[in-house]
Amino acid sequence: MAEERNKAHPIVEAVRAVVRFIVRLTLLVLLFAAVAAGLYYGIPYVERTFLEPLRQTQARVAALEAQLTQQAQDVQAMTQSLSRDIDALRQDLKALETSLQDVQEQLQQIEARQKDLQDQWSQAERDRKALAQDVRALQKDIDDLQARLQALDARLTEWETLWSSQAPALAETRRQALALRLMLHTLRAGLFLSQDNYGSARGEVALAVDFLQSQMPLVPDAERPQWNAVLEHLQTARAALPKQPIRAREALDAAWSQLSAIYGPETTASSLLTPTPEGATPQPTGTPTPTPTATPKP
Repeated sequence: MAEERNKAHPIVEAVRAVVRFIVRLTLLVLLFAAVAAGLYYGIPYVERTFLEPLRQTQARVAALEAQLTQQAQDVQAMTQSLSRDIDALRQDLKALETSLQDVQEQLQQIEARQKDLQDQWSQAERDRKALAQDVRALQKDIDDLQARLQALDARLTEWETLWSSQAPALAETRRQALALRLMLHTLRAGLFLSQDNYGSARGEVALAVDFLQSQMPLVPDAERPQWNAVLEHLQTARAALPKQPIRAREALDAAWSQLSAIYGPETTASSLLTPTPEGATPQPTGTPTPTPTATPKP
């Protein structure tokens, strides 16, 4: 009977088929719409949520790889530079060690030189003390010579009144007084030379030259060659000062020897300065000898 009812209503079946077709079509449309909507909205979402971070991550990874590569290159360059610096520092350290050894050797040499200088200073101090003693002794001799020269000048003044009766003795006394005066200037010049006072030494020599030139007219003709020789020696010493003290000393020594010969071949300087009793003729008893002085070391 059912089959008969179904067969009896074909329109209903057709409607049902249409409805089913429409429903299915609607469902398909909805499905396609849903899929299209999912694709329309899902793809950007997926792109924003997954793909964009992935691309950013890949870019960051690439940047990090480039940075790491650059850092590796920088580290390698720094390592090479540090290696070169270490080699240079080693070389500098070796050079410093060599320099330190040289400095130590120089310090040892300086210490040895300082010891030598101390020894030389001690010797120079001893020489200075000895020179000071010699200078004091020479100054004392000069003072004694000057005092006795004054005494001789006084006696010469007295003897000038007795010229008529004591002409030979007066001539001898005049000759000795002249020689003694020049010897005094020579001694003073030698004292100043020992003190490296070349200006004062030249002044004493100049006084001796002027004094001898003023007395040359009074010198007898027989004695004039001897006094001319003394004058030449003194002029040589004056010309040598202050630039040639050694030559000046040699000239003064020559003048001293000549004056000693004029004063008396057998007379010492101390005996010549001893006063002679009045009325007695002074006799030559020795050769005047200068007081030895220490030659200053340069």
